[in-house]
Amino acid sequence: MSNKEDWEELEKWAKEKHAADVERVGLDINNFKDMNNSKGIKKINILTRGMSITYKIITAAMILFFILSLVYIYFWAKPSFERLDVDLEGAISGKHQIELITVSKDTDKKGNGSYVFSVKGHEDIQFNATKKYGNMSENYDAICMKYYFDKWNSPLKNNFKLVEDNSKEIVFYDLYIEISDYSQIENAVKCIYEFIEFTNGIYSPSWSLYIKQDNYRIYPDNWNNKSLEDIILETQKYYKEKILNK
Repeated sequence: MSNKEDWEELEKWAKEKHAADVERVGLDINNFKDMNNSKGIKKINILTRGMSITYKIITAAMILFFILSLVYIYFWAKPSFERLDVDLEGAISGKHQIELITVSKDTDKKGNGSYVFSVKGHEDIQFNATKKYGNMSENYDAICMKYYFDKWNSPLKNNFKLVEDNSKEIVFYDLYIEISDYSQIENAVKCIYEFIEFTNGIYSPSWSLYIKQDNYRIYPDNWNNKSLEDIILETQKYYKEKILNK
């Protein structure tokens, strides 16, 4: 039997088997498969369309959230920030335990702007302050330190450097003695000690007053109720531990 005859016999057998299957189960399997494939394609199309709709919904929700956030910031958060206010005079008076006199001010209707204050009983001490709602800045400590340093009539003043800082809205000052080695500690401590004594209790640890070597600073913020000799010894010890042995 030739190959052609073989194929014809196989096709005939397949058709007869298919007819027998249809007669036995009452269903054309081939039609069912075609229908099932069609349904699968429809399911894929429905799923794709569903994903597209979901993506569009999520995108729209994100855009809406962004718009609502902008509205919130503009109409609520900003006014809320502006409602945060500070009692400038009360804050300064409480911090430094002084009574203020307003010399001049340049402010808006809400009190934001710049001020010049003097101290009751020391009207020649005038300092600056700025206020913007809940934020404030003032230079009482810097001006007070400079005021007493200018009044101090002592040859020890030549050991100090007074540096003015104009980088901010109001001026600040640093007052320090620069040293280069351990042997200069004692003299530097004596000079700062004498200046603090001259202020007659006005000195504050908030003053920018210190001994300086390179980028290191030694502040006299723990010198209260100690003798000069003890302060010298403690400062020398600190220098050895923190600076000399680095």
